[in-house]
Amino acid sequence: MLIALMTILFLGGGGGSSAVMAYFAESQDRVKEVVIDDVRSDEAVDILKSMQGLGKQQNEAWQDVFKELENEFGEHESDEDAIDAIWDDYYRQLREINDEAVELRFELREQLTREEWEQVFN
Repeated sequence: MLIALMTILFLGGGGGSSAVMAYFAESQDRVKEVVIDDVRSDEAVDILKSMQGLGKQQNEAWQDVFKELENEFGEHESDEDAIDAIWDDYYRQLREINDEAVELRFELREQLTREEWEQVFN
């Protein structure tokens, strides 16, 4: 079990973050092309930049938990409560990031018409 966890941490940690960042950058470019109203376009781009920032926060949270777990597992007598606390804090951070991402998505939806949305995210 421990080997599986460490494998996931080593191989799965943040590997897709560059793809997510590229997606947000492409979406910002598409908004600039599709949305004619400069005010709504600027607002939508700002929201997408905030979403991109959340992706960076999530990646940083993952890196932090990885370091903390690595330190904890590096000690031969790992404390189960300490490990649980590390995971609890990580999942709390993820919930906060996800909640904010949902709110930003609704803000973005208010800035784009249905047709613009389809053109940007098709």
